[in-house]
Amino acid sequence: MPRQVVAFTCGYFFGIALGLVYATLTVTIAAAITYQIASLFQQSYIANKYKNQLTKLNNFLSVDTFLKALVIRLLPVGSNFLTNILAGIANIPLLPYIAGSCLGFIPQMAIFSLAGSGVKLADSTHISVAAVLFLIATLIGYYLYKARKSELN
Repeated sequence: MPRQVVAFTCGYFFGIALGLVYATLTVTIAAAITYQIASLFQQSYIANKYKNQLTKLNNFLSVDTFLKALVIRLLPVGSNFLTNILAGIANIPLLPYIAGSCLGFIPQMAIFSLAGSGVKLADSTHISVAAVLFLIATLIGYYLYKARKSELN
């Protein structure tokens, strides 16, 4: 189930604050469970077929895992489910991945919990939040790029 639906529903039933907390905990626990189940299949046909790609993914995500997971979650693109499966099969470090994911989930969980609770958000609010999240993701991405570039030199 998309995390936005979870947040909207939690906001509707529990209000803004509890909706945010419950939704964030729910999607974080779901991410951890999906990761763990996927990690059981590291020796699967898919893992063996795409071993080189998964090794590259592991090498990339094993450094600064927390920040990279945070950036991935701040951007409202892609599939959480597939991201968690890839992370589990690639065997990236679980705790920094889940911690970065949890923190990255919060802004979007807040917006949809607010909407579910009946709070009307102006279009300018959505655009402002999206711009701020994009800026944060860009700054973290720039930091990661600079750190990786200095490691290679």
